[in-house]
Amino acid sequence: MRGGHGKVIPVEVSYSSHCYSRGLSPGEIIPADQLIVDGSLETPRNRIFHPERYALSKKLPDLLAAMFVGADRVFSTRHHNHVRVELLDGDKKYYIFLSMRKHKSATGPKMIKLYVESAYPEDALHDKPHMVKPFSLKGLLAKCWEERHGSP
Repeated sequence: MRGGHGKVIPVEVSYSSHCYSRGLSPGEIIPADQLIVDGSLETPRNRIFHPERYALSKKLPDLLAAMFVGADRVFSTRHHNHVRVELLDGDKKYYIFLSMRKHKSATGPKMIKLYVESAYPEDALHDKPHMVKPFSLKGLLAKCWEERHGSP
């Protein structure tokens, strides 16, 4: 926090269906048992279950936990979110896209809501994110909590 002060900040983590599904190819038909409805958009879209993303998504809680205590770098992007690039299995890159906001509730405690927008291996990227300024996750959480200019 500013001035070097420490603070325990409650953080609620949630995950998008993009962590374990993918968009459809033109004309692709989704088997009923693989249909994922992405309700995060104004108009819900159908997505398809993706086994590789699903397997990788099981690692997300541990990867996030490590980011909370470590000094790992999370980069800002031009899309007003953040990305962490993890190396898995030696040289395989795994991109984790995050957004966060301070949540003020009239009835409950203040907290930061951390949302994992998407996560997938490099070979599934359509465009590499333009990574701008690096921060530690703890630094981003402090900026968000203090509502500093340019906070995430």
